[in-house]
Amino acid sequence: FSIPTADVMRSLDFSLLLGGEFGLESKQSFLGTIVFGLGDYGDLQLSTSSLLGSIFNKSENFGNIGMKINILSQSSVRPGIALGIKTHNDWITENNYGENIPADLYDSGLRSLRYDSRITTIYIVFSSKAYDKLNAHIGAGYSDLRFKNVQSSFETFYFQKDEQQKENIVSGFAGVDYELNSRTKLLFEIQTLPYLDVKSTDGNLVSKYR
Repeated sequence: FSIPTADVMRSLDFSLLLGGEFGLESKQSFLGTIVFGLGDYGDLQLSTSSLLGSIFNKSENFGNIGMKINILSQSSVRPGIALGIKTHNDWITENNYGENIPADLYDSGLRSLRYDSRITTIYIVFSSKAYDKLNAHIGAGYSDLRFKNVQSSFETFYFQKDEQQKENIVSGFAGVDYELNSRTKLLFEIQTLPYLDVKSTDGNLVSKYR
């Protein structure tokens, strides 16, 4: 899963996941996650994340640090509940022009765009066994998305704003996993992805969803 679940790792367990992603007309990129179990109460996660569906025809990859705490363990009669937070402390710089500008934005007059951004997300997730071999997961997150040093160049005007700006975003996610056999699982997930878009009217940024 790329979405969170209520499962937490056992004390002193260690997990290393490596892989990649593609889609939404983006270029392929490399992803990785390292997780440490913390006394059966939660886990600590270091990961690279990808924000698919950004302004540009590529993925925005950045490093995250996160922690998930077990609130209620899952049993046959009750769902599991976990709270988590993930953030990256460094500002991520985007600087794009020319062929990186999508056709629709280019047609609206955009010729270049630069900005710094960072995001912190807190979330709650519920996991429950729906049937014998079917598990369901559902949750919601609240994100603090900040950006600054916005510079956008259009054919007819130029916009610049150095001050930090803020967007509050509420998102949702859900998934199911089904055990086909002892070594194979089928996974399905859906989620809303926030991203920053540029307004052709004034050149500033605004948050949107996919």
